[in-house]
Amino acid sequence: MLPLLNSMTDANAESVFVLAHVPLFALLLALSSSLNPKTRKVTQVVLCAFLIVHGLLHYFLSDQPGYEFESWVSSLLIYGAAFCGVAWFLAWRFENSAGTV
Repeated sequence: MLPLLNSMTDANAESVFVLAHVPLFALLLALSSSLNPKTRKVTQVVLCAFLIVHGLLHYFLSDQPGYEFESWVSSLLIYGAAFCGVAWFLAWRFENSAGTV
């Protein structure tokens, strides 16, 4: 389903896909813990929104012929991350509305 990986063998594509997440995770970790409050908040909002959209895309594409993310580990990571995104937005909303009674 990912055009860049289609030309590779399954083993190579899996390795490239998994290893690509390491620098991405490091960058997002650095940005989401930035000393600059605006950078930190924007990164947190965008990341949590992405996790939710990513989970929804997996859910709606799961019945497509090329979909191969069917292991329980993949599902746990994908949908667990989406749940964390939703939980973060709910906590953020609660935190922002706590002072307005």
